[in-house]
Order: sequence, then C-alpha cells, then structure tokens
Amino acid sequence: MGLRIVQPANGARIAGTAAVRLQGQVTDGSAAGLFFTWYSTLNPAATAAHPELNAADHSAAKLDWTTALDVGSHVLTLAAADRDGNAVAAVQAVTRAGSTGGAPGGTNPAPCVVHRLLAVLRAPAADGASLPRASATIEMRAPVRWGKQQGTGFVKDAQYHAVNGIRYRFRLAPDGPANPARTAEWTPGVDAFVFFVDGGQSWLRWQGALPGNVTAGAYVLTLFVETLDGAVSHTATRRVNVT
Repeated sequence: MGLRIVQPANGARIAGTAAVRLQGQVTDGSAAGLFFTWYSTLNPAATAAHPELNAADHSAAKLDWTTALDVGSHVLTLAAADRDGNAVAAVQAVTRAGSTGGAPGGTNPAPCVVHRLLAVLRAPAADGASLPRASATIEMRAPVRWGKQQGTGFVKDAQYHAVNGIRYRFRLAPDGPANPARTAEWTPGVDAFVFFVDGGQSWLRWQGALPGNVTAGAYVLTLFVETLDGAVSHTATRRVNVT
C-alpha cells in the first residue's frame, strides 16, 4: 500500500498556538475499507492502549484534519490498515497495511519531522515578579521527551535530541526607553537546563547569574523559542524587577 504525508512537509517550522493541518493520501488504490492513525513522538496524551494522535477516530476523515501539536520537534507517522484497533487480535488479522513518515536516516525515503515553536513562561509567574541578578530562575514549557526518567530523576533523551530543531533564547531589556548598554541576550546550551514534570506538563528550568550589564531596575524579559538558525520564533514576555 502506498501512503504519503501531504502536510506538514518534512522540516516544517510552525510558530504559535494555531492547530496544525495533518493531511495524508493513499497513493495506490482507494481509502475505502481502511483505518488511519497518526503518531507523534511528542504526544502528551499517548497511552499504552492508544498511542495515536487520533485515538477517537480512525476513519478516512483523518486523512485531512487539524490538531494541536505541543512544543518541540515531532517525528510524525501516518499508518493505514484494513483492521481497526491496537489489540493483538486486530493486528494479527491485518492483510493490507502501510505507513509513511517517521524519522530520517537509513533507507527511509519520506521522513517527517516538524518543529513546533511555542513559548510558555512558567517562572517568573507574573508581571512584577523579582528576578535576582545573582541567581535568577526562568522556567518554560519543554518538549515532553527533552528528558527521560532515570531512577528518581531525569536525564537527556538522546533519541529526542537526535532530531531536535529548537532552542531557547532570553532577552532582558529595560522597561522604558531603549538602552543597549543595559540590554542582554543569551542562548543557553541544552545541558544548561533542568528538565522536570509538574502538573502533568513538562518544563525546563534555567538558573544562574544574569549578564553583568544587567543592573537593578524594571525590565522586560522575553523568551524566544526558535529554530536553531533563529529564523522562525515564538515569544512570551514578563515585566520583571531585577534586584
């Protein structure tokens, strides 16, 4: 069976909160009698019984639909089969099936990796919060597989970082007239962040001293979640008091 993902294109970079169009196509024969499932490596709602994005509907309607994608680099796969369901009996009864998309590498002719850029600040929690110069804490939404469980903590998930195409950048600028001398930007490396889970969501924490040219006073903190080349980004801001 031939399948292809029409949208999004491999390497697509999508900024903001809008739903993403997932469009597939059966390239040989009809979609009649087939059931379709979409998978993402970053699916916070995935369970052992239902790892697919479209858990409630496997009909041909899901060859063209929209859904939310969380922040991060998603490896998308579209699969089709002539039996519905993930149970062993259903899988064993399949006589016609196919899939497309997946991770790049090897002999895969049509991978599909999509980068969702979404900036969500958790800390500072609200405008007017204090940001200590000597030991600031900034927390933001993270891809669900940025880290993985190991013992009682988390370590970097190498499989995710093999396809990761996003970075985090910070800017502090005086809250008022522009002052380049007191404005600072920095882009921490992957290992500068602590990954954690709270409230059913995945987060990153950066802690450290602020750049030396940032003095006490009122500032606007901007979080950029952007592509590795900085060409596409999504932002979130907080007004803070640097102390």
